[in-house]
Amino acid sequence: YQCQNCCQGVTQSILLRREGWDVYIDGRSPYEKLAMPAFIPKAERKWYRDALIAENSSKTLAALFYLRTFIEQFARRQTKISGRMTGTEIMNAYNELLPEPQRSMMPSLREWYDKLSECIHGAKEDAVLFEKAREEIVHHFDIRRVHRIPEVP
Repeated sequence: YQCQNCCQGVTQSILLRREGWDVYIDGRSPYEKLAMPAFIPKAERKWYRDALIAENSSKTLAALFYLRTFIEQFARRQTKISGRMTGTEIMNAYNELLPEPQRSMMPSLREWYDKLSECIHGAKEDAVLFEKAREEIVHHFDIRRVHRIPEVP
């Protein structure tokens, strides 16, 4: 699709699928531009963006996976952990890096990692959990911003 009046701008491609009288959008290009809080870490922002796109595309299980990947990769970078470790071990190590006064007031990424993992391993598409997890994870990063908790590059 493209605007017929001005023929300017990017051409939008949409893949449609029909089943009986129902029509579904199965793909689109390019994806929408998403406004993201500036305090979402740049190194892992692509995973957060993909979580939002998946949820907007009604692919909740994928959205849950991308959101979990986002916090796990952030924790790996902060702890400088590479190689094979469980997500729980990584999240515990990350939690220990947080300053004690702020740690108790921040939503726990370790707790949300566990909740997201439970849904993923059970193949449970829980849109309510996704939205709550997203809100709490964003809140965690906002508290990091407010208290100027530095990131490891």
